[in-house]
Amino acid sequence: RQDWLAGGVQFDSPEASYDGLFKRGLLGTALHLDGAHGGVIAGMHNGAYPYVWPRDAAWAAITLARTGFVGEAQEIFRFLRDIAFRDVEGWGRKGFWKQKYSTDGYTIWGNPQVDETSCYPWGVRFIFDVTGDLQFLADHYDEVYDAGLASSQTSTFDGRLRYDGVFNLVDSMSLWEDAFGLFNYSNASVVRGLEDAAAIADILDQSVCPGGPGMCGYHADRALFLARAGLVRGGLDARLAWNGENTDISQLGITYPFEVYPAGHPRAQLVLDRINGFQPDAFGNFQPLVRGGAIPEWQGMVDRYWGDGYWNGGPWFLTTLWFGAYHALRQDVSPGTADIDIHKQKVDLMIGAAGPMGFGAEQIARNSTLKYTGQTDYRLQTAFPNAWESMSFLTDALMLFLGWTPDADGNTLRLRPKLPGAWGFMEYANITMGAHRLGVRVERAPKRAWHTLTNETGAPVNFETVVRLASGDAVCAVLVNGAPSAYTHNAGVHAVTVSGAMATGAGAVTSVQVFSRPPADVSENGVVDFDDITRVLSDWLESGAPYSGSDTNGDGVVDFDDITQVLSDWLDSCS
Repeated sequence: RQDWLAGGVQFDSPEASYDGLFKRGLLGTALHLDGAHGGVIAGMHNGAYPYVWPRDAAWAAITLARTGFVGEAQEIFRFLRDIAFRDVEGWGRKGFWKQKYSTDGYTIWGNPQVDETSCYPWGVRFIFDVTGDLQFLADHYDEVYDAGLASSQTSTFDGRLRYDGVFNLVDSMSLWEDAFGLFNYSNASVVRGLEDAAAIADILDQSVCPGGPGMCGYHADRALFLARAGLVRGGLDARLAWNGENTDISQLGITYPFEVYPAGHPRAQLVLDRINGFQPDAFGNFQPLVRGGAIPEWQGMVDRYWGDGYWNGGPWFLTTLWFGAYHALRQDVSPGTADIDIHKQKVDLMIGAAGPMGFGAEQIARNSTLKYTGQTDYRLQTAFPNAWESMSFLTDALMLFLGWTPDADGNTLRLRPKLPGAWGFMEYANITMGAHRLGVRVERAPKRAWHTLTNETGAPVNFETVVRLASGDAVCAVLVNGAPSAYTHNAGVHAVTVSGAMATGAGAVTSVQVFSRPPADVSENGVVDFDDITRVLSDWLESGAPYSGSDTNGDGVVDFDDITQVLSDWLDSCS
């Protein structure tokens, strides 16, 4: 559809390359969708890739739901539910999803990778968080239940997928499809899937169970899934403490995207330190994955795992962006902009590595190992473009700056925006949450930061947003639409959390401002005085966004009301 992009999130930033990347990432993902059966193929060019991997499909579906393309995301799960073949297990229900499928659901590779199954509840829960659609949960609950069982016990059909009761971990093929065993990423995915399956069971128990909660069996399912998740959590924690798994970027999956451990947790930090080459494994080996300057065209990019020799062992789009994504989450618990700047740096590298049409690929070749005859500079390798491994991940990388956690069920826009140090603003419009369409503009200036929230469709909706200040700046005033507001101050990260109801009516604006100076101190000399009257007069009758420039009272124009505001705050300071 020619206007397809207009139906989703719109992104604006100070860098045109980022604005174009956001659109290209979505279009590149859309090119992989199968309109007939609903699936999404993994990639193009390479003949092994025009097939559906359930894991890749779930990641892509989450990207699409996050950016407002809910129908396409739901279609992907229709494919996984109705089209993709699964064998019946000895316990009488369908078992694990296979490694990859044709677009009409035939098994192409049948190896058991547990994350191809545990991703099902994760994706269904995320789509519900975006939509609040209880019927969608109910329509997919049988498969959510199947996934919970099949991802946490030994298959009777293929014993290579098995629950190891000694370590309380699930043994299967790795994410990279080149080994069988116990893997941290795979088991983090199992924990996420089981906990989301439990959450889905609880939502249905509380919301749709005839006769009331506890009368339909959902509560028993919830208890089962939480018990199994607890066992695997314990096994995963012990394995991470052991620190003996080969250094692998996918281990950051314990934080992004599965959030088994928060960013900055010692378990996650050790994984990151090993990837950087700062810490050894259990055997004393240092195995850095971040490329130095020995191969200039790879500098700063990130490999999959230590010893990777696939297609000459070049770094991947996916792995470089994954490294950045962890830092984007860690910025939520860190002051300043250092972590989000690392994330941006990795996106910058991938923009530079993209092909002439702006498409990414699975892997990036060095100049001396180009694979294609006659090519002197085309460095995209293996599959290009591809969905999860480049295009949808590029889109997710830009959504991470916004820090949006969907909560349609709670009717709340939850934000933790993180402006890179080089940016003064960023804007997201047409965010889909339930029946709402919402907009967010994040801006920063000396001694001031503000979020402009637009209720595009107008119905009642709440907000919770985190406004970050520069390191060392004190909180002088917090205003919502010009009125003092309650807030929570996190001094450790120099951030303020503000919540409330958004203004209603189509296009209504809610302005959340945090000042490190008196709001009427528009001259920014630390006190409200004659300099501020002079500044207001110099900007006389200018108009623009509420509370911008010398518009101290938020009516969108600099006039007598702003002189009045300055006089009412005369000699105010933050001391």
